[in-house]
Amino acid sequence: MAAYRVNSSSAVFWTSSKSLAAEMERNGTLLIPWMPWTALVLLAFCMVACSSKDVVRSQPWIGFFAMLNASMSTVAAVALLLYLRYPFLPLVFIMPFLVVSIGTDNMFLMLKSWRLASEPNMEQSMSSATENDSQRLRRSHSLCDSSAASAGVEEHVKAPRGFRFVDALTETAASLFITSLTDGLSFSIGSVSDFYAVRVFCTYCAMAILFMFLFQVTFFNAVMVLCCRREIAGRHSLFCYRVSQEAKELDMPRSFMTTTLGESLARLVSTIPAKVVIVAIYFLYLTASINYALGIVRSRFSAHLPFVGWLLAALPLGLDLKLLAPTGSYVAEELRAEERLFDDYGTFCFAVVHLQNRSLAQSTERRKLLALYKQLSRGVLSPSNTRLSCKTFCSAFASEGEFWLDEFEKLYQGKSFKERDFSSALMTLAASKPKFKSDLRFNTQGQVEATKMLLRIRSLGAANDKPRTELLRKIMRESEFSGFVYDTSRESG
Repeated sequence: MAAYRVNSSSAVFWTSSKSLAAEMERNGTLLIPWMPWTALVLLAFCMVACSSKDVVRSQPWIGFFAMLNASMSTVAAVALLLYLRYPFLPLVFIMPFLVVSIGTDNMFLMLKSWRLASEPNMEQSMSSATENDSQRLRRSHSLCDSSAASAGVEEHVKAPRGFRFVDALTETAASLFITSLTDGLSFSIGSVSDFYAVRVFCTYCAMAILFMFLFQVTFFNAVMVLCCRREIAGRHSLFCYRVSQEAKELDMPRSFMTTTLGESLARLVSTIPAKVVIVAIYFLYLTASINYALGIVRSRFSAHLPFVGWLLAALPLGLDLKLLAPTGSYVAEELRAEERLFDDYGTFCFAVVHLQNRSLAQSTERRKLLALYKQLSRGVLSPSNTRLSCKTFCSAFASEGEFWLDEFEKLYQGKSFKERDFSSALMTLAASKPKFKSDLRFNTQGQVEATKMLLRIRSLGAANDKPRTELLRKIMRESEFSGFVYDTSRESG
């Protein structure tokens, strides 16, 4: 078909009953070649975002291990669910990008808290510990005493450094927990959805977030401790060798000038006259800003809200099937051509009717079922119903497709049967026309317990999708039979 379409001067659009499902699966297949490249781009971005001009304070390895943490969580979640024989859909290939976004967000929170952690207390504790233990060294005369005192110096110096990371972790612990909890609960709610694809996707995401939180508090925290120790020791951010003090001494005059100017400005602003002037200016600015902002809000929102309300009211419900196929898909092209050229007749929709405790061997039951098929195929409610307008009554949303009972009645013309004779006649019809075999479902006693009706969709377009679905459901709901209608032109059952 593809070769014919290329060599022919005419455009050929085609589809089949399995085309849409195959194209939806191709969405995940098309993502696979891009995943290694996107992972490298994300890895480079995280490492650059965690770096700075200072080769000591830069933390590129934290960005690397944040990506590794998210990757480990994704692999662990998928492996566990596949081991438990949970279903897998191509839609799950989108899940790693969501997990990476959550993991990198947590990483940036922890890194920011580490950089904002207070250092004066640490430096003061280190200097006091060094001074006290130096006195102990001077008072010591033996080699053992000297070694013990030296060990005491290292012990006291290391303690405040650990407190700095504890402070940083304490600052972000609640945020990390709440973020993981809310994301996990959101996907857990989606994992009990009636929509099968949504349920599978949310289950994988919820499991990945659980693993990511576990790896966050174990693996990633341990890695961050090592990276923070490397920074405190004054080692290079990538190669971990000790950085000389020459670069810091070169930056000292500029840093001293910046600090001096900042202190002078702080002393000037701290005077009482300066405070009064600043508060007065800020009060005038705040008053003018509030009045101006209120005017803008009143004028814009008074016109904006009605416009947004009109857009929401006109928003089409349902899901356009063309949007589910990849870009350039032959299925999407066929659907567009069908809507453009043959909008009066489209694809097919189905009605499934349950027939428990009903015997189609009786002619009256068959007439009722056939009357329901006529109502559905014409898109018309029963005359006794007056809740809809005449325009709705006369709207042609569907037409007849194929129904085995229509052929059956043409052969037997309303004849009543015994159960065995009816089953024999039905088997004869199914043997002569095998296409009707898939429209019937029998119970263990050989009686028909469910049947399918095939209807042709008319009046294609998003404007008619919702009215057609509502009308067909209403006809089925108000009939004597139980069942449902599935409209394949929109993603709703």
